[in-house]
Amino acid sequence: MTVLCFYKLPALLLFLGFTIIPLIISGTYSLFDYDGIGTMSFTGLTNFIVF
Repeated sequence: MTVLCFYKLPALLLFLGFTIIPLIISGTYSLFDYDGIGTMSFTGLTNFIVF
């Protein structure tokens, strides 16, 4: 049983690295006002109300 877990571990790490973690990061970026230069300022959900 533990040998099967070692086979699933690389797939789980790839799934986390390429799907879950970028989703969390992009969700975090969407709550800030940031132009790429300077400091980030927290705006919350007002980024979505403006649309």
